Amino acid sequence: MIEHWRKHLLDNWGIDAQLSALNGEYDLNIKAIATSGDLFLVKVMRPDCDVDFVKMQSSALSHIKRCAETVNVHQILLSKNNRDIESLPDENGQRRLVWVLPFIAGIEYAQFSPKSLQLINDLGVSIGRLHKALDGFEHQYLQRDFKWNLLQANWISDHLLLIADVPR
Repeated sequence: MIEHWRKHLLDNWGIDAQLSALNGEYDLNIKAIATSGDLFLVKVMRPDCDVDFVKMQSSALSHIKRCAETVNVHQILLSKNNRDIESLPDENGQRRLVWVLPFIAGIEYAQFSPKSLQLINDLGVSIGRLHKALDGFEHQYLQRDFKWNLLQANWISDHLLLIADVPR
């Protein structure tokens, strides 16, 4: 699978790189280390992913970049075809939306230990800056059910019996 996406990265973005898979909930996230030493994040969306979902993310990144100098975001790299998103076949022939960003090196919060009060405070400050940077951002795709939206958390009611340690 990795070799398949390595070839697409070279053919469509002109980036020759070694790839390694990263964690992700639904989509493939791939770290690319180019022969030049540059780092990239290749996002391979799940089959049948709505293109408006990716366009919303692209628009959000652009909005943040315009509105907040203190929030570290990168813009999507254009392909050789001058597109920010390509529709490419996966190894089974299914079309996938693929986009590439510069990679921001770091450690996943879940993997970082110990979590000092300073780290927790810094995370809160960063989230606050991101929240402020997104102020005024509008996109049609934001008007949908989203399981991580705490204001729409009632979907969990049907699954509460799955919690084994109720007091916890």
